[in-house]
Amino acid sequence: MNRNELYHVFNRGNNKERIFFTDRNYKHFLKLFEKYLKDYAKLYAYCLMPNHFHFLIRIKNLPLIEEDELTKRISQQFRFLFMSYSKGINKERGRTGSLFQKNFKRKLVDNESYFTSLIAYIHLNPVKAGLAFKFPNWEYSSYNALLSLNETQLARHEVLDWFGGRAGFIRFHEECLDLDLSRI
Repeated sequence: MNRNELYHVFNRGNNKERIFFTDRNYKHFLKLFEKYLKDYAKLYAYCLMPNHFHFLIRIKNLPLIEEDELTKRISQQFRFLFMSYSKGINKERGRTGSLFQKNFKRKLVDNESYFTSLIAYIHLNPVKAGLAFKFPNWEYSSYNALLSLNETQLARHEVLDWFGGRAGFIRFHEECLDLDLSRI
């Protein structure tokens, strides 16, 4: 993972099993993301689903860290996030073993069209999965936080500005409801 580049980071539960069981689990996972990755990545969008998650991040420019070392540190921070979260879930649920599939996935977001589509894909994921009737109804995505005035770890202003403001952001998402974004 290279500095200043955008990535779609995602993973799912081992054997496609659940990774989130309660409201508290979803919130705890986001807090762990902030704890382990806020110094390394800027968060643009996220969606946490019962058995998987999506993040859209930009790697921060940390000039005092060599590129190879930065890549290692970010992978290590994600590993810490997954291990910490898994340990808590295993204790809470009385389970053992791996919670996540080995090796999280990451795709370079290498053009503006992909960036725009990916934000919609991330937010529309619960609708397409039948977990919510409309994307604002799923509380475990960044959609509502991006529109809110509350403090957030998200790069809210950059995302909203990208869509020409709040109205453009909302309109774009509504227009994407009928699109097939499965190839993202």
